[in-house]
Amino acid sequence: MAHQKLKPLEPKLPLVSIEDSTIEALHSNLSEHIPNAYIGSSEGGIVLNSRLMSATASLNSFWSGDDVNINRKSEGSHTLEEVRLTIIILTQWSALGRFFKKSTDDIRGNGFLSRTIISELTAA
Repeated sequence: MAHQKLKPLEPKLPLVSIEDSTIEALHSNLSEHIPNAYIGSSEGGIVLNSRLMSATASLNSFWSGDDVNINRKSEGSHTLEEVRLTIIILTQWSALGRFFKKSTDDIRGNGFLSRTIISELTAA
């Protein structure tokens, strides 16, 4: 018993980079392994077409910095505390347009777009 009490805690990684994930995997990583994450790719179509982007309403909850309570029958309940999430997507307008058209999650209505900055780089 004394030996078990001295077992060291598993260290948390300071940052993880995610390109293609599900919302469930993101929740698991944020609660068990890391306090913050970066979702991004230089090929934005990978991120925009991932299952994660069908859950933009859930991603919105991280924007406020509030605790997020997760309740699952199979995995139990846990709270994501003080997590930070950054999303950077570099893509062409055609891929972004396809994402807007196919989005079953109302990205305009749920506030996802109001939490983003969209900019365009043009050749001079």
